[in-house]
Amino acid sequence: MILINFFSFKKIIRNLEHTRKKHPNIIINNKKIIFDYEKKISKIFGVNKCLISSICIFKTCKLIGLPAKLVIGVDNKKNKNQSQFTSHAWVEVDEHKIESENKIFFPILEIQ
Repeated sequence: MILINFFSFKKIIRNLEHTRKKHPNIIINNKKIIFDYEKKISKIFGVNKCLISSICIFKTCKLIGLPAKLVIGVDNKKNKNQSQFTSHAWVEVDEHKIESENKIFFPILEIQ
């Protein structure tokens, strides 16, 4: 039996905002290793959504005490011919943007 539990976006955000450091003994000298492992795990499970990946990376970083920020943005293009809404989520650690495409997105939500 597989149990799936769905949460509202508001509840997910509230949970992320209250994430605190829980593993003080873990020291990560190379922060990139977290992102590399997430990519491998996502590939194994077929996860290719930036929001899901970014939430996992953000939560992991916060639990081990890294100063992470989860950012959700919308496409910054002012193209009237564009009929599609585009958004993207990424994580920033020490002001370094991780998990981002080449497009420029306007941040609409930031969680630290």
